[in-house]
Amino acid sequence: MDIEVEVVPDVNIKEIEFSNESNDNIPTNSSDKAQDKLLPDNIIISIQELVHPHFGCYLWPGSYVLASYIWYYKYEFINKTTLELGSGVSLPSLLLAKLKYEYFKNRNKKFTPINELPPTIITDISKPRFILTNIQKEVILNDMKLNENSSVNDKIENEIDINDNSNSNDDIQYNIFVEPLYWGVLDTLESIIQKINNINVATIPPNNNSYTIDYILAADNFFIPKDYEDILATISFIFRNYPKAKFITTYQERSSQRTIQHLLDEWNMKASLIPLSTFNCNVNDLVIREENEEEETTSKTEIDNNLNFGGSIYSIFLLIIELKQ
Repeated sequence: MDIEVEVVPDVNIKEIEFSNESNDNIPTNSSDKAQDKLLPDNIIISIQELVHPHFGCYLWPGSYVLASYIWYYKYEFINKTTLELGSGVSLPSLLLAKLKYEYFKNRNKKFTPINELPPTIITDISKPRFILTNIQKEVILNDMKLNENSSVNDKIENEIDINDNSNSNDDIQYNIFVEPLYWGVLDTLESIIQKINNINVATIPPNNNSYTIDYILAADNFFIPKDYEDILATISFIFRNYPKAKFITTYQERSSQRTIQHLLDEWNMKASLIPLSTFNCNVNDLVIREENEEEETTSKTEIDNNLNFGGSIYSIFLLIIELKQ
């Protein structure tokens, strides 16, 4: 019997920088201003693209737009449980997990320590396996750890033990889960919901946290029309369990013949369009650095990356989808 061996593609590591200086993001209300020192002025997220034609192997412009929205409104997300669909290289979720960590690390210096972070759930298909394994490697690459109950929790050769706290200066449980999820297949969603319930049982007390899915995220998942119904069926299932959740997604217009409005009506949902200008998503602010570049060529490479990657950003829309009341 022949055994199929999965070949892991070569990798290309990129660093994406998010900075308050670039978008002039100031906290918008008094409570945010009081918390302002609890988050850094800039964060760099490392992503690991795979040299492979699969959709989930590289950074999509819609992923950068969604991450930019999260960065601009970061105080809205730091206490929330998030679930990303079709995550691929997972820039939005990696940024969220890092923001939650930085916030609570700094908060714990001033207030009663909280050692459990709100869950960050990162999902994608399980075949090819290297898509999910790559997300795990990205978590490690950004100096974070998976929850020990994450479905993907492989022992990676020549990598640190993600559950080993010996090199860590804190005991914070990141609660990052990497989970297989196929759109429209509800048993995988039920498994994820059960894990959230299990965290609640384990943490009440001492932290009195009761986790729900607050935000569902997706970067350009509305790509193949035959998948549209399955995506919204998945969202509908989450809404039935967590009716106050919001679905934040980017959508790139590739054809005027494609629309999801009739499906939103069918699934009793409504969508609000959020202009990119409201959260200062500007390709001129985009900074992508690639691993092993010579210092003297970095500026030219950054400009080239902006032009090549960012040219399509202005055909992307950001939608917030909710249940109709």
